[in-house]
Amino acid sequence: MRQAEAANQFPEHPSGDLKFSEVRSIARSVARWTWELHHGNGASAAPADLRELQAARGRLTGARKRDALMQQACALAAQGLSCRAIGRQLGISDKTVSAWLKRSASQDKAGAQA
Repeated sequence: MRQAEAANQFPEHPSGDLKFSEVRSIARSVARWTWELHHGNGASAAPADLRELQAARGRLTGARKRDALMQQACALAAQGLSCRAIGRQLGISDKTVSAWLKRSASQDKAGAQA
């Protein structure tokens, strides 16, 4: 509720800030929507379970982004760019690019042997 009240600042709007009752209604609505999204089947999850769920979702998102960047890095390396140039272009460190290229090469080698 404190966050909602803190965000209730609209000096450029002619009617100004929202009334407290409106802020409270919006905060309750958001809380209800969030609860139903995470506990839609009626199961109650402890806050630790919710943290684990959110962490798992974050790992998935991070993995998708990393995999996409890794593919771009491999494609740029195949064009002959250095790790430093690839890192600058993709906004990641050259050490990360080097590690990804080594990992990719070892996976390709393992895949060829299988």
